[in-house]
Amino acid sequence: MSVSLAKPTDAPEPLIAAYVRRGLSDYFARQQYRGARQWAEKLSPEERARLLTLPAIKRSPMTVHVLNEVTAEQHNAH
Repeated sequence: MSVSLAKPTDAPEPLIAAYVRRGLSDYFARQQYRGARQWAEKLSPEERARLLTLPAIKRSPMTVHVLNEVTAEQHNAH
């Protein structure tokens, strides 16, 4: 199992900016990103794929971004 080395400052700026426009503080948006990365990295590829089909997940741009990002990184690592 890999451990996320992503720091709150490593978050993609357009994604963070979108959440700041929604009313979150920059700090909180970056913490959310970091937490989402740690959560997504614990899931199997099958679990991530299944989650991406759920309507509630599709309404969360950060969750969709992180699930896709972790999947791509793990795919490129193999």
